Amino acid sequence: MGVDGLGPEGFTEEDKGYRGARFSEVRDDVFSNPYQRLWGGRHEPPLPVYLVTPASVLAGLAPFGRPYQFLAAARRTVD
Repeated sequence: MGVDGLGPEGFTEEDKGYRGARFSEVRDDVFSNPYQRLWGGRHEPPLPVYLVTPASVLAGLAPFGRPYQFLAAARRTVD
């Protein structure tokens, strides 16, 4: 889990350093291996499961105390 307890949705120092990619780079990466691995298949990791509590949901949706996590995740996705 990330240092902020949000798992892969968390924001890390590595994320801060990312400055974007060209469309051609993204396209090449997407089509370099078109097959999705089968979670839990032979020699594959199990499907990841993360603990979700009412407190963690509220912390991600409500803008009190910490930075607004849902908005931050949306901005990372759009970027």
